[in-house]
Amino acid sequence: MQDDKGLGDIAELMESLRSQMGVIADIEQQAAQLTASAAVHDERIVVTVNADGHLIDIQFSEKVNSLSYPEIRAGILAAGKAAAADVRQQAEELIAPLREQRARVPALHEMIAGLPDLQAEMPIPPPVLTELPDPVEEAPVEHTAGPASLIAPEDDEVVGDLTFADVEEHDVSGSGDSASQVADAGWD
Repeated sequence: MQDDKGLGDIAELMESLRSQMGVIADIEQQAAQLTASAAVHDERIVVTVNADGHLIDIQFSEKVNSLSYPEIRAGILAAGKAAAADVRQQAEELIAPLREQRARVPALHEMIAGLPDLQAEMPIPPPVLTELPDPVEEAPVEHTAGPASLIAPEDDEVVGDLTFADVEEHDVSGSGDSASQVADAGWD
């Protein structure tokens, strides 16, 4: 019977998925602990990154003072990129057995007629920046008529009838007490 074979395939797939979930948890635990270091300028600069490729440590040798600031900056960037590439390679090596195992398991759309291949429809994320983009000259902003603020109205624009409760009146003519004159002295 065709239905019995389909149910057997689904049961086998579910068991495979359970097994993969355990493997994935182990790989994620190991991957979270990954670090990589790279050294430049005869090990005067050593950079360490975590599993995400984020900088977690920089070490300078006593001889770093022989480098200029631009050389130090370039060295940190180069070492950071090299360390990030190394940690990505380590992560790929960790996940390779799982990818090989997944390749042997049929996809759901291959087992259930009419089910779309959702993996093929997943968008591919764009690459992240690895260096600053070249600065782009922005065209001067032309101010057009209209309110200067999207929130505050123009001075002559009426916005409904506003009333306030618990308002205290203060003498703003400048003839009030000395405390208000001191506070207002900076506004002359």
